[in-house]
Amino acid sequence: MLRFNDWGNSSVCKSLRSELVLSTVLFLTACGGGGITSPTAPTTATLTSTPLKVAGWIKAFGVGGGVQNATVRIGSAATATTNSDGYFELDVSQSGVLPVAIEASGFHKSESCLDVSLSKQSTQNGVAAVYAYRDILPSNNDSVFDMNFFSHVFRNRGDTMTGTSRWVTIPTVELWTQEMECLETLTDVIGGGDIGICENFKATATVTDSNLKAIVQAIVNTDIPALTNNVLSGVSLRTKSHAAGTIFEAEKEYSGCAVPNTIVVAYIGLGGTSGYNGGASLANICWDGGGDDGDRGFIKSGFIVLGGMYPANRETTAHEMAHVLGMDA
Repeated sequence: MLRFNDWGNSSVCKSLRSELVLSTVLFLTACGGGGITSPTAPTTATLTSTPLKVAGWIKAFGVGGGVQNATVRIGSAATATTNSDGYFELDVSQSGVLPVAIEASGFHKSESCLDVSLSKQSTQNGVAAVYAYRDILPSNNDSVFDMNFFSHVFRNRGDTMTGTSRWVTIPTVELWTQEMECLETLTDVIGGGDIGICENFKATATVTDSNLKAIVQAIVNTDIPALTNNVLSGVSLRTKSHAAGTIFEAEKEYSGCAVPNTIVVAYIGLGGTSGYNGGASLANICWDGGGDDGDRGFIKSGFIVLGGMYPANRETTAHEMAHVLGMDA
């Protein structure tokens, strides 16, 4: 049985891809997924002297059962309406990889593709047809599918090779009020020498620049909701002080896992016993699994280090905040 598919983000059906369905390798086409524009009929479609019958089922994703009164359009004109079981039949006067649009009250519009050809035809209950099915997404049940969160997860992140990174809880931002002193800098393994990143540091008696709190508060109130399309909103900001001399080590704090469900923001001053003169800010994230070369999954916590030769500013802080929200670029 064929399955409607919607790989990619264009409204035009694209190159063939394969998917294993019911232990049979079937070849389908990448095509635009859910948008307000209708798919453009591909140039590979051809008119047939004898219409090909297409039959199938439209189901409710995450809910189960057939979707009644869903309108199914295949190709440029052929339409049908599903019955109480979500079943439909229609004759299609075109063949090839055709665009499919499915619409039903209470569901997001589905736009995908289907290979309509004699080679895909089979007989079920005495009816010869190209059989297909599709699960469509409810628009009125956020517990099953939330389009706002979907947009957050699959937004344009720039670096698409590292999977998706996102929060599934609302984190708290924790600003450390003590300015840090760099104890050891990270060395460039290839070129040697200081590359401007502090690896280990300790708390001093100096209070962090008061402007930083106002900057972080503005980012919490405005930038975090904007960067996540309001998926992460209502984030709270708290402050935390440390006794002077408290040492923080890279393998513990910089992992991002030190404070669960929290984005820590720390500031490092210049000089100190190490003569630190670096200027690189840093963001680290703790994931629930995976690695840098695979799907990183859910974000558990984050750690941002600011400072060096750059004074507290919103641009750098917001940039690093975007990283710990899941944006790589």
